[in-house]
Amino acid sequence: MDNAGRPTECQCFECARARGEDPQQRSTGSRGHTRKVTVEFRRNRDHILERAGWICEICQLPIDRDAHPLHDRAPSVDHIIPVREGGSDDFDNLRATHRWCNIRREHPYDGYDQQILEDARTRFLGPEGARRD
Repeated sequence: MDNAGRPTECQCFECARARGEDPQQRSTGSRGHTRKVTVEFRRNRDHILERAGWICEICQLPIDRDAHPLHDRAPSVDHIIPVREGGSDDFDNLRATHRWCNIRREHPYDGYDQQILEDARTRFLGPEGARRD
């Protein structure tokens, strides 16, 4: 927490703005780096989102196709096997996600989809929405 009580570890759009930061000034990668987007990835991105019906393939909640690119619910495409671990930009290695779910998956201790699913449902739906019947 910073001096004003805002979480410093969360890098989402809302928390960054609450801390008085300009979220657009941050790097795009959660680890402070970016990678060059390949032509294949760019070509597959829209097909992946359509294939999933604009539903996050991690938390199973709708993706907001009109969200600001840095908003938690913005569309993102995730590599199932990360590029840093030898994954490719092939159609079969990509899935539709929320930006928030994709960023959470980048952290080594958060790599488990079930935990991200539960956290995303709590974040997006509140404590009552996190309970699944």
